Amino acid sequence: MRTTTRWALPGALALTLAGGAVLVPNLASADPDLPPTTAAELLVDLAGAQSQPFSGTVVQTTDLGLPELPTNGETSELTSLIAGSTTVRLWYGGPDQARIAVLGTLAETDVVRNGDDLYIWRSDSNAAQHMTLPEREDDGEEAPPVTGGASPADAAAAALAAIAPSTEVTLDGTASVAGRDAYELVLTPRDSESLVGEVRLAVDAATSFPLRVQVTARGADEPAFSSGFESVAFGPPPEEVFAFSPPPGATVTEIEPGQSPPAAGKLPHSASPPAGAPDGQPTVVGDGWTTVGVLHGVDPASLTDGADGDGIGATLLQAFRPVSGDYGSGRAFTSSLLSVLVLDDGRALVGAVPLEVLERAALDPDAAP
Repeated sequence: MRTTTRWALPGALALTLAGGAVLVPNLASADPDLPPTTAAELLVDLAGAQSQPFSGTVVQTTDLGLPELPTNGETSELTSLIAGSTTVRLWYGGPDQARIAVLGTLAETDVVRNGDDLYIWRSDSNAAQHMTLPEREDDGEEAPPVTGGASPADAAAAALAAIAPSTEVTLDGTASVAGRDAYELVLTPRDSESLVGEVRLAVDAATSFPLRVQVTARGADEPAFSSGFESVAFGPPPEEVFAFSPPPGATVTEIEPGQSPPAAGKLPHSASPPAGAPDGQPTVVGDGWTTVGVLHGVDPASLTDGADGDGIGATLLQAFRPVSGDYGSGRAFTSSLLSVLVLDDGRALVGAVPLEVLERAALDPDAAP
C-alpha cells in the first residue's frame, strides 16, 4: 500500500483527559426538530451503538488550567494534547481492525491494527514498530474499544460507566454535530465532592452513536474537556485503510508481546502499556464520580526533570506546589476539573475531585505504598 497519506498518534494519547471545547461547524440555522424520546430510551440505545464501524475526523481541545507550555519539533504533539487542540482521524472496522491518527504539526505517526498485526510508525524518525498480538480468549464479553480513547464513543463509555444513583440523567433538547441531527443527553453528578458539573453527550438521532462529549467543571460556563466529530460516516471503512506497510527506508523493530513499545501510547486490549509506566499495579479508592486512581512506583524526581531549563518539565513544575500531611509529603496540582497528588513515596493520585479528597484517599489502606 502506498503511504502518501499518513496519520498520527503520539504516545500522549494515553492521557485520559485529552480534550476541551470542540469547534464544530454550525451546519444548521436552528436546533433540529426530532421525534420525542426520553433519557432512559437514549441510554438503552447508547449501550448497543458504540461498537459499530465508522470513520471520521475528531477535534479535541484541552484546557486544564496549566500554564502555557513551550512547543518544539519534539513536543508539539504532546503539548497540544494536554493544553491545546488536536485533530484525530479514526477508522474503526471492528474489535480487531482500527486505525488511529493525530495530525501533528511537525511529525506524523500511524497506529494500525489489522487482525493480529499492530504497526506503529513515526515520520520524524521514519521508524516503525511491529507487534504480533496474541489471540484474545473468547470470554463472552465484548472486546474493549481499540480506538485508543480518541473517539467520543470512548469518552461517552467512561461517562456512562459512572451512571448510578449518584447521577441525574436528563434530556436537554437537540443539536447539530458534524452535519447530523442529535439529541443532547446531560449527566449531572449528585456528589458534591465531584469537580464535574455536567457531562453533555450529543447522541446521533439515526444511529444512537455518540457524536460529541463535553465535560464542564462545577460552576464553569465553558467545557474543560470535549471530544467531537467534525465529520463522520457510518459503515465499514475500505479494507485498504488497514493494509499498512512501512514506507521505503523505514527501520522496523519487532516488539514481543508483553514488551513495552517506546512511545507507543495507549494500545489495543492485548498490547502492553506505554514505556515508562509505573511498575506497580494501579489501585482505585472510592467509586462513581469521586473515584481516585492511585499509581505506584512513580519517580517523584521526574517532576523536576528540566526544571533548570525552559522546557515542558520546568513549565509543568510551576503548576505543582509542595504539600504535606499525615499521608507524607510531595507536590500537588489542582484545577477546576482535575487534581493530582504526587508523593515522595512513589504514589501518584489522580481524580476529578478537590485536593482534600486525594489526601484522604492517600490514607486509605487500598492506596498504601
